[in-house]
Amino acid sequence: MKLFDSDLPGERFILCRSDARRSKERAMREKFGQRAETALERPKSRIVHAKKPLDKSQVDRHLSSSATQLSRGDRFDISLPDSDNPAGFALRVRIHDEFDRWAELSEGS
Repeated sequence: MKLFDSDLPGERFILCRSDARRSKERAMREKFGQRAETALERPKSRIVHAKKPLDKSQVDRHLSSSATQLSRGDRFDISLPDSDNPAGFALRVRIHDEFDRWAELSEGS
């Protein structure tokens, strides 16, 4: 059993996990990561292979929908900055390291 301070102010948690539970938590996080990458692959491919300008708001709605379905969308910072490619913009994804650190602590790593 361990007591941890979170990266978030005023938040602490007590961790009491078995090795089996720790493995399960890690597997669930890895599965989520794979689903997230798959969900982002379609709009990324669409932007990269575009031959004419795309509707940025339509792509943004698709990305927002994907983030909502993944339920851990706060792990990612997704933006569509303007670009000189045929689509007119690019897909930029930044992963928040704080989320991964918190997840590792909460798994009992």
